[in-house]
Amino acid sequence: VARSFLQAISKDEAVAPPLRVVQIEGLAVLKIIKHCKEFAPTLVTGQLLGLDVGSVLEVTNCFPFPVRDDDEEIEADGANYQLEMMRCLREVNVDNNTVGWYQSTVLGSYQTVELIETFMNYQENIKRCVCIIYDPSKADLGVLALKALKLSDSFMELYRGGNFTGEKLREKNFSWMDIFEEIPIKVSNSALVSAFMTELETDAPVSQGDYDRLHSSTTPFLENNMEFLIKCMDDLSMEQQKFQYYYRNLSRQQAQQQAWLQKRRTENTARRSAGEEPLPEEDPSNPIFKPIPEPSRLESFLITNQVSNFCGQINGDIVLLLPLPLQDFLPNTTTTMAVYHLLLSTSPSLALPPRRPNFSSNRRIPAHPRLTKLPSSPPSSSLPAIRKTLVRSTLREDPVSPDAESPTLLIGEDSAAFELGKQKLVSWVYFGVILGVVLYVLNVVWIDNSTGFGKSYIDAVSTISGSPEVAMLMLILIFATVHSGLASLRDVGEKLIGERAFRVLFAGLSLPLAMSTIVFFINHRYDGSQLWQLQGVPGVHEAIWVANFVSFFFLYPSTFNLLEVAAVDKPKMHLWETGIMRITRHPQMVGQIVWCLAHTLWIGNSVAASASLGLIAHHLFGAWNGDRRLAKRYGDAFEGIKKRTSIIPFAAIIEGRQVLPEDYYKEFVRLPYLAITALTVGAYFAHPLMQGASFRLHW
Repeated sequence: VARSFLQAISKDEAVAPPLRVVQIEGLAVLKIIKHCKEFAPTLVTGQLLGLDVGSVLEVTNCFPFPVRDDDEEIEADGANYQLEMMRCLREVNVDNNTVGWYQSTVLGSYQTVELIETFMNYQENIKRCVCIIYDPSKADLGVLALKALKLSDSFMELYRGGNFTGEKLREKNFSWMDIFEEIPIKVSNSALVSAFMTELETDAPVSQGDYDRLHSSTTPFLENNMEFLIKCMDDLSMEQQKFQYYYRNLSRQQAQQQAWLQKRRTENTARRSAGEEPLPEEDPSNPIFKPIPEPSRLESFLITNQVSNFCGQINGDIVLLLPLPLQDFLPNTTTTMAVYHLLLSTSPSLALPPRRPNFSSNRRIPAHPRLTKLPSSPPSSSLPAIRKTLVRSTLREDPVSPDAESPTLLIGEDSAAFELGKQKLVSWVYFGVILGVVLYVLNVVWIDNSTGFGKSYIDAVSTISGSPEVAMLMLILIFATVHSGLASLRDVGEKLIGERAFRVLFAGLSLPLAMSTIVFFINHRYDGSQLWQLQGVPGVHEAIWVANFVSFFFLYPSTFNLLEVAAVDKPKMHLWETGIMRITRHPQMVGQIVWCLAHTLWIGNSVAASASLGLIAHHLFGAWNGDRRLAKRYGDAFEGIKKRTSIIPFAAIIEGRQVLPEDYYKEFVRLPYLAITALTVGAYFAHPLMQGASFRLHW
């Protein structure tokens, strides 16, 4: 026995048997369930305690971590809390060996980079540890949703190397299914607990209510799964775009390298003919030879795992019990049809009779408040089909591929679609309240000379130069930098603080700067040098008014969704295609140019010319930046719209790339366009009031 013991303790740890099962005590299971249920939907975590015995990892106890915000001091307090808890458990003779941790989740959405980082931190001190995932949302369906996970050895080797390029993954023959290993869970109880459970079993009669509770509704479960799956598809699109840009840049770099090499060889041929030494055909200092880093595929693999998990949950027996067709439960978002076809590809038994999909509804399922980040991606075999159907919107026509040549079928969204019956009164009440609060705060903080900073801002800019033209250009430059800069940072900002908070930040900085620029222009519009005078020419006033009226029709599409502008609804980046968008892809730029030309023609001085020059330059940059952002967000779908539209008004129509439908006028006979017509007429008659209000500010 002594010899066997010595041999056992001297064995190399590398030959330890693989982990086969996680044996967890019933008491630990109850503690995990109690902790996760009490704090749901907040995500919580805790420590697992037990012993590592051969191929079995025994979990005998656990304790929860306090729910706190992330902070260095709080993190230190959390570490002290864990040490103190384990010391107390040791004093009462309870297992105090850490074997992993547990955490709650929502519908199985746990496969994130943060989980992997936590695993790697544990692995530094614990050779074998597991993470037990518990999903409280499945408890209502009678499912004990416990899952024990560990990282595979092959994945940990890759992760430590920090190389997740395609070449490395192919070399290791590594796929998205090789990240996690699920370990079987065995729930065990002591003999006393088993005897007590036997005592609790009675022959009490079962009532009808007991049977009714077994038939729980599956609709909320399916809807939430579909919502999260669609979010995953959106994330997949973003990941795919990263690789599209990488390969596009790589192809461009290779072309530049070939051109440079050809030029260098031609130059060397001439040098040899002249008897000179040839130059080297490689120049590491040249930027075109600097390697372009390949994006990591880790996030895509995690996304793929997550989508596979969601599809598995939806494709289970729960779907087959639904009394209504599956499409009736799908939220109408840009990836609805992609998700539906993905489900059919993974489970043909879900196929339904042919039916015209209804994309007219704008119903959205709200995102889970605690689900701040969901990975996304379908199985790799489904990617080609998903890529073609990814950008589907609230359209009036049947879904088609973005590559379709027919000009009558839409790829993007139907602009200015407004159904009065689907509007919620409470949303517009919120809009009115928010608008009132914003105007009040703007007045106190910026407009009112006794409390605001507007006049001080104008005076500070005016001190740069005594010229009103220079001051006008400086005001436009500051506004354009803030406005376009924040627009370029939209994706990053929304990930950091959320869509609504970023919209509030965007409006809070842009509105005061825009108002200051407008007021300065009104008050100084007749300063500077007079270049021409056409105000007395017959017909000019009417022509200018018509041009301004038309300009507002082009400017309006920037506010197609007022509820999103005010952050009542969650702001989104839209891909419009109908209405004014058929005439020009950048109506706001065209409208601003028309407005500038009309006002410059009417006023005819250097201040108006400088203001127009600055505004037109800003909107030209905005058009370029807008195309860049839409291409990044929508990829091939935007390229399809780009082929059928133009920046110059009517150019695509004249060239035959855009064919207007016979009922094109119906795309303008809508409440939003009627409202902008009324506002434009009202703005014309309100010009004297605007001029008087600006004058009274003394800016």
